[in-house]
Amino acid sequence: MSQDRIQFELIRLLERAGNALGLSASAINFARYCLCHTQDVDWQPGNSAIIYKSVGVMANDLNLSERQIYNLERILCEKFGLVIRATANKRRYGRRESTDGKHGKIIFAYGLDLTPLKEKIQFLRDTLKRVEGERAEWSKIKRKIGQQKRTIRTLLSVLEDIGGTDAARMIRAQSQELNKRITASTELAVLQARLALAAQIRGQLEQAIIAAHAVNISDRSAKNFRHKEYLTDNLTDINLSVSKDSAESAALPESAEPDKYDRFATTSNAPLSAPEAVKADISVRFSSGAEHVSVRAAWKAASDRFRSLMGEAANDAALISAAKDSLRRLGISGFQWEEACGVIGDYAAALCVLIIERKARLHQIQASSAYFQGMVRRSLLGRLALEKSIFRLIWAEEA
Repeated sequence: MSQDRIQFELIRLLERAGNALGLSASAINFARYCLCHTQDVDWQPGNSAIIYKSVGVMANDLNLSERQIYNLERILCEKFGLVIRATANKRRYGRRESTDGKHGKIIFAYGLDLTPLKEKIQFLRDTLKRVEGERAEWSKIKRKIGQQKRTIRTLLSVLEDIGGTDAARMIRAQSQELNKRITASTELAVLQARLALAAQIRGQLEQAIIAAHAVNISDRSAKNFRHKEYLTDNLTDINLSVSKDSAESAALPESAEPDKYDRFATTSNAPLSAPEAVKADISVRFSSGAEHVSVRAAWKAASDRFRSLMGEAANDAALISAAKDSLRRLGISGFQWEEACGVIGDYAAALCVLIIERKARLHQIQASSAYFQGMVRRSLLGRLALEKSIFRLIWAEEA
């Protein structure tokens, strides 16, 4: 910043970083008052920035007592090494050069010398950068806590639906700490502790859901036989957010020819497996079928509008970006999107949006938001098969 505007940068830095330096609102206001009563020429090299107003005048201007003015000056002197230059009888006055009817630099003055602030400006810049970094981290952690809380509520609902009422009640009691209101005065360390607690509770919920799904049956003649590694049980009586007809729509048509779907996994120059980001996403705890869908297959299943949003770059990043651009038109909220990404991952959530967007254009669904929530809940129950829905849309396109 130029030398003739340095006092305004000092005002901005003190206003935004003053609290981190231990300055009260009164001290920051007094520093602003003093800086505003300096001239541009005072901050040029070799000149002095001295405010030589009397203490009584400053007290009247700020509606304070003289004792308060002395205390505020003492605070600024201790924080920034300022000096008070006064006569033996504590009088404050000064004289400036007069050039062409304008006030020039200070010839001599007795008062509060603000010149040392020029040497502190880099320190104030560094302090402001650190403060802004901490504020950004504070806001980021607060958003993450909100996302974790929404996911926890969904997982608790699923756990109660599949019969884990006792476990859900115990985990709900543990999560009471997360319900405390986050205010602007909440410290960063407290938020970090809450985020760690939320992640711990979410992990417990995921393990509880998996344990509730586990079936220790090895006899194939037993009722409701399930393989041990298969995570679902007889869940047909659970009230999901989608209708029974919508739930069955994920299955392949009986007349579908298997080779029409196999070739999407065998004839392509591009990698046919799901993006590595999906496989490496540690937040994906429940199978959604996204790992069996390549970006090429997703592009073939998408509508013309969705393809235009993806553009020429047919990759997972373009797919996720196109899904985000379609949320508002489909009536899916940002909270629902973030919750789905936390449960099944960004790639699988984007595939869900792609399917909903295509079916909405075909007038096969009415409430896109409820359908999206139903797909997320089905993934938690181990019943979401995105690969079947994607290949069914491809088959319908080519039929």
